[in-house]
Amino acid sequence: TENKAPEMALASKTSVINTSLGGNLTVSTRLSGDTANIVYITWNDPNVDRVRQSENTIIITLKEAKNTTVNFWVHGYSWRHPVKLTHKITVTDKAPTLKLSSTKLTLNRVFPWMQAKADVTLNQGNLNGVRKMYFDQIPEGLRIEYNEYTDTIIVQSEDGETMPPKGKYTVTYRAQVVTWDVFELTGKLTINVEEKVPTVKLSSSTVKLNKRLAGTETATVKVSVSDPAHYSLTQIDNLPEGVTYDSSTGELTVTLTEKTMNGGTFQLSGMKLLMDGLYPSAEMEKPLTLKIQTYDKAPSFKLSAKGKLDLLNPASEIVYTVKMANCLNAPTAVKLIGDDAKLFNATLDSEGKIHLTLAKSGENYSTKTTYKVTPVLTACGQDITGAAISVKVTQSAFKLAKLPNRTVFSTQSTALTQQLVVASPAGANIGSVALNAKTTAALREAVEKAGGIGFDPQTGIVTVPPEGFTGLKPGKYTLILDVTPASAVPGTKPTQAKLTLTLRK
Repeated sequence: TENKAPEMALASKTSVINTSLGGNLTVSTRLSGDTANIVYITWNDPNVDRVRQSENTIIITLKEAKNTTVNFWVHGYSWRHPVKLTHKITVTDKAPTLKLSSTKLTLNRVFPWMQAKADVTLNQGNLNGVRKMYFDQIPEGLRIEYNEYTDTIIVQSEDGETMPPKGKYTVTYRAQVVTWDVFELTGKLTINVEEKVPTVKLSSSTVKLNKRLAGTETATVKVSVSDPAHYSLTQIDNLPEGVTYDSSTGELTVTLTEKTMNGGTFQLSGMKLLMDGLYPSAEMEKPLTLKIQTYDKAPSFKLSAKGKLDLLNPASEIVYTVKMANCLNAPTAVKLIGDDAKLFNATLDSEGKIHLTLAKSGENYSTKTTYKVTPVLTACGQDITGAAISVKVTQSAFKLAKLPNRTVFSTQSTALTQQLVVASPAGANIGSVALNAKTTAALREAVEKAGGIGFDPQTGIVTVPPEGFTGLKPGKYTLILDVTPASAVPGTKPTQAKLTLTLRK
């Protein structure tokens, strides 16, 4: 019984034979797929001496040292057709080269446990790689190793505690590349040993806190480290009461306590750094100075407004920017008090701004009235009452898009439909539609007799029943609609929408 051949693929479709390294003209690559039933392999290139299989490896030998694209066919038991595979072999006489990701490595005496690394790569990928590296002229106190599994050079202190004196050191290396024979590549590596202590600074060396808000008001001070890409401050052991340090944010938080109620100047010591996320350094010698000043004043705030409340636009709002005084923290909540407070809603956004919106529909307001509300903010653990603010509501001019002329027939059996579109203001909706008395008399009477017009506030579509056109004489008629916006103040005059109808038999 003939069966379909299994799927097979070569791990690499190309290889390089380097004649400068000696050895024969043979390359190998792994073969994936079911190799258990392979019987034999055929090829047709005259420069191919042999293609053979050894378990899951294909081995190709050339006759002459020249570039060859090898097409070969793998045959198996009961396979209907063999599997065709292709492998391109490039022949070169140029010696392979070794490349380091960096030929200049830096160590810091302040961090004697640190390592410096360089990745090792060969420009010829199918070589067996660098098996060993030997290093000469290694500075006393350093250890240099090569890891053949990760192809990495590692330079570090010999004992993790001491390092050579500051300076630049040149180390020579011999890399052994294993092919058919051992081939050595040589080069140089520069090691720079420095004694560099990163600087640590406070964004502000002085904080001012309110005695009335002791325990609730918090000052935040950013702690910065030079070269933050490699260094971070992991701890500060000696901090005054009420001061904490968060290494994840790099920030000090300062809160008044009984011991610091009168302020003072404090030395922050016991600082340790991380370098590249590794173990902390020894304790830094120079402390940071933090001065805490205190005062006693009632917290307050001022508001600056932007925007307006438009009765016809449900999304309209007034946004108040809050400027706190005698309180460092942003507000966390807001409420309104006063006789008019129930007419408005107030919320806080993530930036601490107040958003004032309408709480009721338009018939509950007057554009001629100035409303008064008093905001109360929660900040620094206290409710802080602000000055009363005056609020006026507006009602923008209500405009509709122009309606097109329409043609109707006295014999039609379907209603005339026309959508009304609000041109301005944005967000406004239509509340009601009525037939205007100035509509052509004959048309008005016929429509009213047929039950009047219909209006769907969800779609804005006006419907005129077909009976409204029955019995009318051919000609032009003017249909005028009185359109009143939703949520308008009482007594709002409707906006007129005019539609010219041409009636035909």
